[in-house]
Order: sequence, then C-alpha cells, then structure tokens
Amino acid sequence: MVEVSHFVILCVEDNLGDAELIRMSLEQADRAYDLIFATDGEQALDILFKRNQFVNSPTPGLIFLDLNLPKLEGREVLAKIKSDEVLKTIPIIVLSSSQATEDIGEAYALHANCFVTKPHSAADFVKTIRATTDFWINVVQRVA
Repeated sequence: MVEVSHFVILCVEDNLGDAELIRMSLEQADRAYDLIFATDGEQALDILFKRNQFVNSPTPGLIFLDLNLPKLEGREVLAKIKSDEVLKTIPIIVLSSSQATEDIGEAYALHANCFVTKPHSAADFVKTIRATTDFWINVVQRVA
C-alpha cells in the first residue's frame, strides 16, 4: 500500500465541472489527497517536468488525464510522460467522455494504465473516481 498522508494526484482536465466533481470525490474520500489541477496539456507537462512557475511541484503518484485538452492534447501528454524514465511508472488513468474504440486503443498503445469513460451522472462520476483512486492506491502493488 502507498502512504497516502501526502499522496499527490494530478488531474489534467479542462472542463471545470468535471474538475470540480473530481475534487469533490477525493475531498469526501476516507483519506486525504493533495490535488494538483492542470487545465491544459502544456501546464500538465510544466508541473510534471517542474518547469516555469512549477519548479517546486511535487511529483504525483497518480494522474487522471483527459484526452481532449487545449494547447497540447492528452495523447501527446501521455506519450511524453510514458517516454520519460522518471515519470513513466506513474499510473495514468485516461478519463474521457469518449467511448470510441480508436481512442481507447490509442490510449493503451501509448501505455495508459487504464481508460475510464466519464459517467453521465454526478453520483456515478463520484463513485468511479473513488473506486479508481482506491484501486490504484490501495490495491495495486507498486514500486515506491
């Protein structure tokens, strides 16, 4: 199990409503998480590679990544993360409204750890975020 007292989750999401649902889901969880939000692909990479105003950003232990992002789309962000020796072991959950077979296949080809389609109801969205987070933090064996 990963120590979660300061477990950092990066949420890369440009939809403010979805970002708020993610925040609410994790704030109401049994454990505390430090959440970092990026609203576009460039900002996500700045956080991860500690560039510009994010030089002191902590490295997340889990990433929720939307595919359709401004500036730099999620596929490009995913490819850059998974090609980096330090960052490639961070689990990336692609969280997308897409159900397209091509999007799912491409995400896995780029080494996403899982692909989750965003539920339509707020209640199901919250359940999905909590279950996915719990799985990747409390169930899966990971390298520290």
